Amino acid sequence: MTIQDVLLRFDSQLQAAQVGQALGYSTQDPNTGEWHTTQATLDLAICVIGEHYIATGQTTQGLNGDPVPVMAGDGKWWVMVRSLIEMALPEQILPFVVERNPADAAIPNRVWA
Repeated sequence: MTIQDVLLRFDSQLQAAQVGQALGYSTQDPNTGEWHTTQATLDLAICVIGEHYIATGQTTQGLNGDPVPVMAGDGKWWVMVRSLIEMALPEQILPFVVERNPADAAIPNRVWA
């Protein structure tokens, strides 16, 4: 069995949802407008990370007086996808594929268990 993991970065949740909808993995509730993404099929597992937060290098004082790192969101929408079968990457996602780099704090350091 070939397993392929892909990390995707979108400019917004809406952009990610629209790509997901075009591929058949996301739907929008007509009453609330809320987006829902299929978490798994027999072929794929999808993990929505959402916005990625990284330390700014600044700290603030916590409730007990200890320094707490100040975090800032990157304004992007991150999604991990695991293909459980051998398949070509859909053309729609190619512009959003990000190469993993555990040394780069700007890229979510999440992996499948």
